[in-house]
Amino acid sequence: MSQLARALAGLDWADPRLIGCLPLYPPRELFHGFGLKPVVLWGLAEHVPALDKAAAHLQSYVCAVAQCASQAVLAGPGARLGRLFFYNACDTIRNLPEILLQGRAGGKPLELLRWHLPQTTAGQAEATDYFRGQAAALIGRLEQISQARFSPEAFMGSCRLYDQARQLLTQAQAALALGRLCLADFADVAMAGWFLPVEEHITLLDELLATAGPPPPASGPRVVLSGILPPPAGLCRVLDEAGLRVTGLDVAALGRSYARRPAPMADAADYYLALFAGHAPCPTLLASAGRRFDHVVELCRRSQADGFIFVGEKFCEYEWFDMPLLFERLRGEGLRCLALEIAPGGGDGAAALANRVQAFAEMLAQPPAGEKS
Repeated sequence: MSQLARALAGLDWADPRLIGCLPLYPPRELFHGFGLKPVVLWGLAEHVPALDKAAAHLQSYVCAVAQCASQAVLAGPGARLGRLFFYNACDTIRNLPEILLQGRAGGKPLELLRWHLPQTTAGQAEATDYFRGQAAALIGRLEQISQARFSPEAFMGSCRLYDQARQLLTQAQAALALGRLCLADFADVAMAGWFLPVEEHITLLDELLATAGPPPPASGPRVVLSGILPPPAGLCRVLDEAGLRVTGLDVAALGRSYARRPAPMADAADYYLALFAGHAPCPTLLASAGRRFDHVVELCRRSQADGFIFVGEKFCEYEWFDMPLLFERLRGEGLRCLALEIAPGGGDGAAALANRVQAFAEMLAQPPAGEKS
């Protein structure tokens, strides 16, 4: 059983301290400081056996992230979940709360917690005061739920724990880049963290790092991996077996989520202002879109990448719309690019995509036209 599957199997969905979160970057430190248990409902495609309940409320062209999260909340053990936290991202996630409320009609009541993140950039309207007001409103509701006052000391303690987890993830990614860990193991442990208490995730990451072996004597082609989610488990194994070395991660659920590590602060609003102001560009944070191309190009240069692989969720328009122009720019940098599409309900897609991955790896292993090996 994978670490992600174990984490999901161990969840008590009826626990009143459990808060399901969407999308990827909720204030987990804040929830943890109040003694609550945040879980991020992201990356469930391989662990949701059917999409029938989601299909009754969502159009067929909705991405797998939203379909699987909806199915998890409306059916099976997740139907016992009592609270959901949302902040604004893409159009689908922005409209999902009311759909889930309607889907739960007649079932266990579902409380929605919200935080609207102003999507403004430097030079636009100043939104700091609004952001602080949103943070204060959320803290006020959390005080009611937990029947405890906000504690700066507890919040800073939570910040330190999550910072430790981010540091360990960064170290594990460095081991992955050297070939000391395989992508399948790294992605599994990293994704399990969205469903585990941070203390347990730290233990799991320590155990993963302890398994890191020496760098292999021969190095395969270097690639940067991109997407909202890491490749499904089977496809991760295909990439590993093809000899590709992942030296950079522009994956929302991986590298983008732990690249930013602000220092712990007693004031929650200050902490999250710092976190989001310097966050890795991501389509789920619309105001960061203008920095995205430069960020990816610099990541590819820093990673000394030979190629760029985009693993896209079908119907995730915010990611797919970037690809033609981003690929053009990366090709101008001398990189070769590959796009792989993962469809809702399509399994891990490994068998269908294995030949394309192998052909891409072989192409990267060959010198560009005009160069001698």
